[in-house]
Amino acid sequence: MASSPPHPSREEEALTEVRATEVTRTGGWVLTAVLLAVLAVGAVREAARWQRGEPTAFAGPDPIPSPSAFLASWRSSGLLAANRRLRTGLAALEDRLGRESAVSADLRPAAQTVLTRHLAYGNSQVIVGRQSWLYFRTEFDYLTGHPFLAARELARRRTLGARYAVPEPDPLPGLLQLHAELAERGIELVFFPVPVKAQVHPEPLARMGTVAESTIENPSFPELVRRLGDAGLPVYDALPALRAAAREGEELYLPTDTHWNAAGMRVAAAGLAQFLSQRTKLPPHPPAGLRRRSVAHELEGDQTRLLGLGLDGAIFPNEKLEVDEIVGLGEVPYSVVPAAASDLLLLGDSYALVFSALPGGRTASFAEQLAFALDRPVRRSAKVAANNLADRVHWLRQEPALLDGVRVVVYEVTARALASADWSAANLQPQVP
Repeated sequence: MASSPPHPSREEEALTEVRATEVTRTGGWVLTAVLLAVLAVGAVREAARWQRGEPTAFAGPDPIPSPSAFLASWRSSGLLAANRRLRTGLAALEDRLGRESAVSADLRPAAQTVLTRHLAYGNSQVIVGRQSWLYFRTEFDYLTGHPFLAARELARRRTLGARYAVPEPDPLPGLLQLHAELAERGIELVFFPVPVKAQVHPEPLARMGTVAESTIENPSFPELVRRLGDAGLPVYDALPALRAAAREGEELYLPTDTHWNAAGMRVAAAGLAQFLSQRTKLPPHPPAGLRRRSVAHELEGDQTRLLGLGLDGAIFPNEKLEVDEIVGLGEVPYSVVPAAASDLLLLGDSYALVFSALPGGRTASFAEQLAFALDRPVRRSAKVAANNLADRVHWLRQEPALLDGVRVVVYEVTARALASADWSAANLQPQVP
């Protein structure tokens, strides 16, 4: 039986359509005139900004290398490196014009309103799902992209100019080095990659049909868990518990924000507390006497901010939610202990800090929920968007007291960082010459 011809790729189909596209002479002149008019209006608007003393889209350092800088890069690093630098500069200038030009500022609110509200299309950073659920594009890339541990993918991300290019994309060597250095001090390390929202609530992304019962995951994640476990570094996977609760109808993440809500933190904290009790040697601790109380709050979701303003302000309304404030004896708000009063350190990112900046929500973030679930104090060191391994090791070197008396370190990080962060190893102790 004769084999059928191979199905053309999307790129081949697009090239075929471009070749078949015909533009009349009149149409060509009209398109050229429109383009020149847009460029002229943009130039006039930027000139008016400059005359008024306002910052323009061309303010700041020039991203495009000068001819002399281009030639110097060519001589020192070769033509390909110089060309990459030029391409990177052109892309940066294009991005700046798209974000900061006067024409963009005039047109973006109307365009974003139409794209988001009527066409369910976000922007380069946000994906719009059904019922006004918003998703960070990086987490979508993590779930639908290549296996992050595949040799080809690691080589690609080490290439200058690649998407999510970093010096060290492989999480395994750096994590195992930190695990070994902490073990030398008698400290256990537990790795906790927080599932992204699209894994727990994928239904708003399903335009047609239903979502499969199997969980969505990057193909390399099970391999990461296995290889770390084989080396003695346990990994807590909260996805099964979170997904089970979501299937029961619980809403565990904020619709217009990247992060989990109070219910999601409760599920994850309870699961992590049980995992720590079973898999680590945390010694018994006197009961801390903590309890929860509900506090109402309102906040603007970070994905709403990334979409920018529409014609009538924010495209989506603020989130109205209740958070779990943790209090101790005498209704005193619990404070995550900074010093040696705890033998458990949570090393985290924004998932460990969410709600802590809200008025009255200072003791409602994940560290406090974990302290409640364990009924013991927890100390925390966390920063927003701090997903690179070397940065976190640097915190421990800057503040050696963070590890005083610690028996267990929980390394919390968003799972999408497995495919986008820099995992370059760093030493807890400075190297002695």
